[in-house]
Amino acid sequence: NQFAEGRFSAIAASFNPAFERDSPEAGEPLNFTLGIITMRIIISAIFCLTTAASALAAQPPSFSDYPVKDVFLASPTAPILNTRVARMLRTMLRNEAKSGPNFAGHFTLARWGCGAGCISWAIIDAANGVVWFPPFTVSDAFDLSDPELAQHSIDFKINSELIVANGARNELGAGKYYYRWHDNKLSLLHSIEYKKK
Repeated sequence: NQFAEGRFSAIAASFNPAFERDSPEAGEPLNFTLGIITMRIIISAIFCLTTAASALAAQPPSFSDYPVKDVFLASPTAPILNTRVARMLRTMLRNEAKSGPNFAGHFTLARWGCGAGCISWAIIDAANGVVWFPPFTVSDAFDLSDPELAQHSIDFKINSELIVANGARNELGAGKYYYRWHDNKLSLLHSIEYKKK
């Protein structure tokens, strides 16, 4: 942007007052003039790279950004019910685990209803039966300026570590949230908050 260009020019001029001139003054050597031109080119390149990096950072991640090569093909292990929550939800967890992995190579992302327009979920390791419970539910959002964005969803793929949750988390706020499941940890990578009416 113009502000950034102005800042770069001001910095360069503070080191070399001749930077702001378009042509050399009488008596200035040629190599001095070439140095000014080179500095202008370098600053323009830095500005372009900074602008491009900012544009890339604003883009949401895609499933192909976090690929998984190996897919678990053996019979899935039954979920380990070693917590109170897991024992309460044993029927859902067992039923979902039977179908085998559907996410990130060797995990089963299990989902079940938690009321109208709401889903709870868990991640089950098909290789060893370990169960993780994410810290939020995903539900429909209300009072959005664009009602088409209100419906909840969780998108994932067998060959990617990326999870995309759309809607309200724990019935708070509304948006699209991009998470990475890696080393048995869920990390928020990017979010797009939706506008209320």
